[in-house]
Parts: sequence; structure tokens; C-alpha cells
Amino acid sequence: MANGTQRVGSSNSSGNSVATEGQSGANTAITYPDGLAYRVDLPVHLAGPDGFTKSGQLSGTHNLQNATAALDAQGAIYNLIPTGTAGISELKYSYTNAAGKTVIGSKTVYDPAVYSDQAVLNMSQAVGQRGYQMYLQNPSQRMFDINEGGVNFRVYINTDPKSGLSYVGNVHPIK
Repeated sequence: MANGTQRVGSSNSSGNSVATEGQSGANTAITYPDGLAYRVDLPVHLAGPDGFTKSGQLSGTHNLQNATAALDAQGAIYNLIPTGTAGISELKYSYTNAAGKTVIGSKTVYDPAVYSDQAVLNMSQAVGQRGYQMYLQNPSQRMFDINEGGVNFRVYINTDPKSGLSYVGNVHPIK
């Protein structure tokens, strides 16, 4: 598997992968489909700070406090728009980058007072598992919108160019 992916758990006798308490955040084991892997930096990518893309967009960083702190450091102006889900909002922002160009962006963020980073990671892994199972049923589809715990998420399935194996390349809350 590529350096950017990590297998979720150890294989059991059924060929499925098993996540233990430390991986799932629960007191019971969760069985994942064989071959399921996530990007290694998923916890940091979700909560942030995860930096900015080449175009200046805020990368990952769906934790509201971390997102606004990163934008404050850029001198950004931003507006928080509530969604229909308590604790989930759309963060619209703009700032002028070092080259003098205006960067405009938006992202869905979660309020850490409502959803802890660990809770969002757990929900993300659960929808990642479901998205991966859906991908196995229809490999031509690589993006899935899935609800978990009342929160909408988007799951992206990527393929490692070296191994050819598929993995959950990204999963994040959406409005």
C-alpha cells in the first residue's frame, strides 16, 4: 500500500479487517471489508490545521475553531452560515494572498462544542466503510454522499497508482 494509505485493522479469519477499540473509539470491534484503507493523515486532515492548497484554498480543517484560526492568520474575512444540521455550518471566506490575488472559498465545518474531533473521525470512518462497500458493488462510482448520525458526508474512493489498490482517499462533512 502507498505511503499515504493505511490499512484499518488486522485481518481476521474471514478475510475482513478488524478495528479494535483504539481504532474505532468504541468498546467493541468493528469489521471492515477486506482491503479497506484510509489516507494516513485523515485525523489531521479532518480536524486541521492542514494548511492551504496551491490555489490558496483551506485544505481539510473542518473543525470550526481550527479553520477560523487558520483564516485569521491569513487576514481573511469569513461568514458562517448554519445548515439544517445543528453544529454543522458552511464557512465562506476570502482573503488576499501574498501575490495580491483574492482567494475565495467555502467549506463545511463542524462545531467542536457539538461534535468532538474523535466523533467526526468515527463517523467519517463509518461512512468510509459504507462508501467502500458501495464502490465494491459499483466500481465505476467513486464518490458517495452518505449520512451518519444526522451529519452528511462525502466519501471519495481513490486508486493507489503503484499498487492499483483502492482506498478511501478523502471523507469529510458536507452541508
